[in-house]
Amino acid sequence: MTNFMKVFIVFFGILVCIPIGFYLQFQIMTRVNATDAMWIMFWINLPFAVLIQIFTKILEAVDKKS
Repeated sequence: MTNFMKVFIVFFGILVCIPIGFYLQFQIMTRVNATDAMWIMFWINLPFAVLIQIFTKILEAVDKKS
């Protein structure tokens, strides 16, 4: 399997799994009537978690390549 295919599979997995996880977390917070502070933390955490996952996978791919 080529490196491009490995990277594609990893990014595809990220693009599928992360939104599902955040949707489920959103649904839980809606059901428990989360406070405003909890919602602020959720919306701050959302982009950072996605970026960290993407950068982590990129670094892993680069590390394996060298």
